[in-house]
Amino acid sequence: MHSGAISQSDQLYVKPALLPRDFSRWLHDAFLNRQAADYGSELNLSREDIDALVAHARDFLAGVRQFLGSSGP
Repeated sequence: MHSGAISQSDQLYVKPALLPRDFSRWLHDAFLNRQAADYGSELNLSREDIDALVAHARDFLAGVRQFLGSSGP
């Protein structure tokens, strides 16, 4: 994901409270971790960190699916 897309998501969905603020924080954290991994910074994640990232990703996907299903045409 691109930082501009994350900013747009914040403006369109998080700021008006259509999606929870946690979703924004999780996206920002995941983006920063991906940037660190992609551009050579040392990225040391514990098993706990990884478990939390996976749980956040699952919760994020479930929440977005629910939002998309409820905001129908």
